[in-house]
Parts: sequence; structure tokens; C-alpha cells
Amino acid sequence: MTNPRKNPQVTPEFTQTVTLVVHDQDELHMTVQEAEAEAARLLDTSWWSLGRDLPIDPSYLARQLGIAVRFEPLPLDESGNIVIAPDVEPVITLNANDHPNRQRFTCAHEIGHYRRRKMEAVTQRFVDNRDTLAGLGTDVDEIFANQFAAALLMPARRVQEFFQLKNLRADEMGILFGTSAQAIEIRLRNLRLT
Repeated sequence: MTNPRKNPQVTPEFTQTVTLVVHDQDELHMTVQEAEAEAARLLDTSWWSLGRDLPIDPSYLARQLGIAVRFEPLPLDESGNIVIAPDVEPVITLNANDHPNRQRFTCAHEIGHYRRRKMEAVTQRFVDNRDTLAGLGTDVDEIFANQFAAALLMPARRVQEFFQLKNLRADEMGILFGTSAQAIEIRLRNLRLT
């Protein structure tokens, strides 16, 4: 089954709206697997191979990919955004007023959008507002970006190691991974470790 797409023309503000609705569990499963694999590839080539360890620094990875990262005050309901335009350096803007853990997740999330959409030859702007499509689990792009961010910041192998072998609690793991305890708890559930 194909997805309905809403794809208006690029506006002068370099904005494109892309809405893809998940229709079945197979599609959701594929999206999650693709995001996990893409995050693992990025970590293998740009993080672990350089001898780096936890916590993962998504701003560093963004710069390695040629993405500028800026911290600016944004509206209260906006965590961040990425603008991807042909022949122009992509730019991630993070809300300077957010907690560093939120900024890290948002940066990783925006890298997920970039990795999924960078090959398209149109200008795109993904804006991540709190409590919208990003958290509903129905938009394929947002599911991918959220799963990518979780897999990038909390790699499955390391989460499993710290949880099962070292018997660490979620709050202890959050410190090691540079995330919140709540993010660790969600990751543990999604990895079926709890």
C-alpha cells in the first residue's frame, strides 16, 4: 500500500511540507529498522572508528557531515529545525533555551531528517514542535528521525551492555549517555529489555 503524500511547492521561505502516514505495522517496522541501521552506520564511520566513546556528541557528528549547528532562542513550542537546500550547507538550529539533553536529542533528530532526505533535490525545512507529529508515531519522517536519534545517542549494543551486564539503573545510564532517564526507559522498552 502506498502512502498518501502532501507535497506543496517550495515557498520563498525554503519550506516544504511532507506528510507520510503509516498505514501498517510492516511499514513501521521497516522505518524503525532503517533508522537503527543508518544511525549504526554513522557511528561506525564517524564516531567509533575515531576511538570515541560515550556520550555521543551529535553536534560534532553534524559538523562531520557538513551541517552547521546554531543555537538560537526559538518559540517555546519549537525544539529545533533543519534547512536542507541544494548547493547550500544544511543548517540545524537548536533552541538555545532548551536543556542540553533536549538540544542533543533534537540535534540527533535533525541529523535523522538529513540522512533520510539529503538526496532529494528540493529545498526542505523540518521544524520540530513539541507534542505534534514528532511524538504521535504516525508520520514516517518523524518516526524515522525519532528512532534515528534514539539509536544514535543510545546505541542498542551499549544500552544492552550497561543494562544487562552492568545492571545500571535508567538514571545512571542517562548520565553516561547524556540523555534523560525517561529517554533511557523508552529506549529500554523499545529494545524489549524491560
